[in-house]
Amino acid sequence: MSEKLYAPQVDYYVSWMGHQDYGFSNNRTTYDAKSYENIDKFFELLKQISPISDNGCRELWFCVEKGTIDKFGDYFELLDCGEVENYQEFENMWNDNYPDEKKWYRVEALYDEKVDYKVIVINYKVVIVVEPNTKKGYENDISEFTQWLCDEAANAITEMKNGTYMNFIRDNIPVVHRTGTILQKYLWELYPEDKEDFFSGISDDDILEFIGYVNKQPTETHKPKERLDKMTANDFFKFCAMGYKSMGYEGCELSPKEQYKKHADGRDDGLLELEADSPEAFNLWLNKKDGWLGHPWEVCRGGNSTHISLYANNDENGYYLYLAGSSYGRTNETIKFYLALCRAGLPVWLNDAEILVERVLGTEKVGVVPQGIIPKYRSEDFPNEKVISYMNLPYEDTELVAEKCVWQEIREVKLIEKENK
Repeated sequence: MSEKLYAPQVDYYVSWMGHQDYGFSNNRTTYDAKSYENIDKFFELLKQISPISDNGCRELWFCVEKGTIDKFGDYFELLDCGEVENYQEFENMWNDNYPDEKKWYRVEALYDEKVDYKVIVINYKVVIVVEPNTKKGYENDISEFTQWLCDEAANAITEMKNGTYMNFIRDNIPVVHRTGTILQKYLWELYPEDKEDFFSGISDDDILEFIGYVNKQPTETHKPKERLDKMTANDFFKFCAMGYKSMGYEGCELSPKEQYKKHADGRDDGLLELEADSPEAFNLWLNKKDGWLGHPWEVCRGGNSTHISLYANNDENGYYLYLAGSSYGRTNETIKFYLALCRAGLPVWLNDAEILVERVLGTEKVGVVPQGIIPKYRSEDFPNEKVISYMNLPYEDTELVAEKCVWQEIREVKLIEKENK
């Protein structure tokens, strides 16, 4: 049994090792002999635990004491480098960084025997990678840390054998490490200023009209019932201009084509060079065999999940539009764009329409993901629910928000021999 590590010491290793060049061709992160011995021992211990996924990944929870202030840092070193001006500031820094007496760590470990690859992830950060093709580099001595992993794993396995491991986790794990959902209306009750900001610039009548149009969308297909007989590039630019005007964008005095150039992504993939009033030219471009290399449909610039797209589609019945813009911050813009197209009598299908209706009514489920996870693209965490918006619990009001959440069951970690009995 090695010397006990405390949370600040564990965090030091997680931070330092989490910044290595794992995954890059120039990675030279290697360890000394004792560290490799401990890593092998750690994975040997994990063979007793049932995997949580088909690829053989194992999961454990470690609960670590924060320790005394000397485990956090050296007061005189911090004083000399100007990080603190007195001991009270040093003590405040310690308590700010470690407000609780214990800190929790989710440890995931995977060993792919086919390629002799080992990886250890702690609180969603890759900290250890062992693979045969790593170029020899400086031998980092992390034996203290890897021995700690072995000791904690052995303790966890003993607790599993005693039947106390999962009970302790369920009873004590902080809510910031859990996964669940919360209704949007509860967030607005706690933060009414967010609700006021959300609905600024859109009226109750607009909301009711929006819901009415959504209710008319076919449920069996992602296509509207109506079609246009033909479409040109200029037609498409005009449809975009309708949306820009409804959203109050600048430049509405410009031609529709110039408005598209002003507000779209810029990677038009040849759309701007088409013969603008030719249905044949637009049809050939729309149905080209090699598809689009750019982003011609990103008509309102934004990030990967925050832009608004307007697609032109056609089938055997004619042409129609497909509008997509589901991010929380652009909900009003998407609704206004959709209303403008609907009011003009255009055939348009709105993506995630039901979710957007739930959002404006406050009944949308917002996914709450654990601390350490960036709250984006987490649909896999909610396999039986339609969730497209995500958040972490706030640093302040944590318990108030958590009380309104519906939490998923904590995944059970079991010993393999108990499973087979």
